[in-house]
Amino acid sequence: MKTEIIIAGFGGQGVLSMGKILAYSGLLENKEVTWMPAYGPEQRGGTANVTVIVSDERISSPILSKYDVAIVLNQPSLDKFMPKLKPGGILIYDGFGIVNPPQRDDIRIYRVDAMDKAAEMKNAKVFNMIVLGALLKVCPIVSTDGLQKALYKTLPERHHGLIPLNMQAVEEGMKLVTNKQQHTFLITDTERACPLGHALSGLKQPERTFQGVGTIVFEKNKCSTGAEQPFLRKTSVQQVRNNRF
Repeated sequence: MKTEIIIAGFGGQGVLSMGKILAYSGLLENKEVTWMPAYGPEQRGGTANVTVIVSDERISSPILSKYDVAIVLNQPSLDKFMPKLKPGGILIYDGFGIVNPPQRDDIRIYRVDAMDKAAEMKNAKVFNMIVLGALLKVCPIVSTDGLQKALYKTLPERHHGLIPLNMQAVEEGMKLVTNKQQHTFLITDTERACPLGHALSGLKQPERTFQGVGTIVFEKNKCSTGAEQPFLRKTSVQQVRNNRF
C-alpha cells in the first residue's frame, strides 16, 4: 500500500516537522518513505509545504502531481491543493483562517480545530501534533507507537521531556477530528426523505443512511433532522444534502 500526502500551510505552523515526524514514523516501521519540503524565504509567515510518501513497496519518485491525502492549514493551501486530490482522497483542514470551506463531492473531508485546542492546552507548539493525531485517526498509515519513537529521533534530547505532551496532543487530535463530508441524494416523485438515523428510501441509487448531525435541505424549505420529524415528500426532482457539523 502506498499513501501520497501533501501537508501545506504558513511557515511557523510546523508543516515541515510534521512531515519529517511522519516520514520517520514510517521508516521506523520498516516502510519505504520520502520527505520533500518546499518553502519560501520567510521562516515564519511565508508559505510552506512538504510531500510525504509512505509505502510498503519501493517508491519510484518523490515528485507528485496528485495526492491521496491533503492536510491544509490556510486558505491559499486549500485553494491550491484541494483540486490536486485524487477522487476518493482525504482532505483534513484546520478551521482557523479558512474563509471558504472545502467543497468537493468525490473526496472525504475532515475538519480539526487544532488551533483552538492548542490554545486550550496553553501551548501553541503542539498545534501540528494535534493535526497529526487527526490524520492517524482517519488514515492510520503509521501507529501511535511508531510516532512516539519518531519523536525521540527527530527532537533534540533536551526536548525529550516534552514528548508526553506531544503524545497527549496526538490523542486530542484523534478525538477532535470531525467529518464534514456532504452526501448528495436524488429524490423524485413520491420518494421520501427521512430524518437522521433512518434509511433514505426509494432512491435510484443504493439505499443510504444519514450519519452524524446535520440538516436535510430542499430547494424551498428546510427541515432539521430528528426522530420526531415527519417524512417529507417532493413532487419534482430535488437534491437532498446531508451537512455534517
